[in-house]
Formats: sequence, C-alpha cells, structure tokens
Amino acid sequence: MVAAATTRRVLEALAQALPEDGEDLVTRVDIRNGWAGAVHVRVHSLLSRAAGEELGERVRRAVADAVSSRHTVEIVWSSAG
Repeated sequence: MVAAATTRRVLEALAQALPEDGEDLVTRVDIRNGWAGAVHVRVHSLLSRAAGEELGERVRRAVADAVSSRHTVEIVWSSAG
C-alpha cells in the first residue's frame, strides 16, 4: 500500500498542475507501490493522446516533483476522437 503522505503529495501536485477551469481532464488516478520502492502512477484522461501532449508533460512534472523515489507515470488516453 502506498503511504498516505505520498498519495496526498501526488494528488495535491496534480491539482496544482491542472487548469482550474474547463473540462475534466483527469478522470481517475491510481497510485501503487512497485518493486524496490518504486511508485507507479496511472492517470486516466478524457483527452486523446494528440490533444493531451501538454497535459502529459504537466502530469509527469507534477508527479516527479511530488515523489522523491523512483517512479513511473502512465497516462491512459481516451480512444474517442
């Protein structure tokens, strides 16, 4: 189980990195421990990969700032549009 403090830091960093107005860009966030202390973050978005390039960079930077240990970030893009 991921420590509550790590989860809180990731969610707060994502909240700060995302725009406050407009559509819901992120629909789900999964955070789990991996091998050797790594943290895996999976973010689901309503955007397509082509439309979400900037969002992807924001999400990756936010997670990197929030997690001091090794980590991976996976973004699950919408297949619509």
